[in-house]
Amino acid sequence: MKLLENIGTLMRCGCRSHFIGRLYSSENASKSLLKYVLISESTNIFENLALEDWLYENYDLSKREILLLWRNTPAVVIGRHQNPWLETNVEGNSSRNILTVRRNSGGGTVYHDMGNLNLSFLTGRNRYNRVHNLEIIVRSLRKEWGIESKVNSRSDISVKSKKVTVVFY
Repeated sequence: MKLLENIGTLMRCGCRSHFIGRLYSSENASKSLLKYVLISESTNIFENLALEDWLYENYDLSKREILLLWRNTPAVVIGRHQNPWLETNVEGNSSRNILTVRRNSGGGTVYHDMGNLNLSFLTGRNRYNRVHNLEIIVRSLRKEWGIESKVNSRSDISVKSKKVTVVFY
């Protein structure tokens, strides 16, 4: 598998060995699309955002889709075009050992900690469908954990009227 070979190269280039924990793949026969689920065992926000960005920049997503799952220690994550001093209390975060970091994708400011699971859907632009991806999450929450959620009119997932943060690449 070319993906596994390249991830091995990435790890040999200085990333810690726990950078990628597990890789699951399946082939969707109807579309001849390879689908991968990668689970990062790192809890370092810089490593996880770098991995997300590296995958997006280095893979031909016209023939594969990747779902990256990851968690990290406390951090406030801002989007590409946001001003950190307007969006969050940078000094207050720092005094509480909460990192403030910028991700390459757009979107709003979000708080991450070990209590949330981050999902990154990486797909080709011609197949990008935000609502479809959100519905996958809603179905999984219901089927696997009995959590009732819905996609609202703003294309956000909510559980008991609380927004669930989802970022797509």
